[in-house]
Amino acid sequence: MDDNNLTLTEPAEMWATVELMGHGQTAGRISMPTEWGGLLRVDVPIADGSYTTEFYGLRAVYRIKFTSEQIARAYAPQEREATVREHRLEINALRAPANKSTPKPAHGRRCAAGRDRR
Repeated sequence: MDDNNLTLTEPAEMWATVELMGHGQTAGRISMPTEWGGLLRVDVPIADGSYTTEFYGLRAVYRIKFTSEQIARAYAPQEREATVREHRLEINALRAPANKSTPKPAHGRRCAAGRDRR
């Protein structure tokens, strides 16, 4: 083969599920763009047919499982919905007002346990 006639073709589309350190998971079309060096790009399909793009450092990636496009598309929305639901629960828990029904004892007064607080 003559090296002068070597032509480079764009790699085929690769679909995968990606497991991240810290138990995170995502799925979509993956690539490693050279302009971002050392990052894995995951184009995650969303319900309306478009994509959301995420970048991960290679050291954050635990495992990549290559799959078909259909499997990655089926996996991505389920994972996204679960993640959104979990984040909403966490945010709501942080926003919940403190329990104001039990007043804090003033200095020198008795605590709920009945001991002096001095």
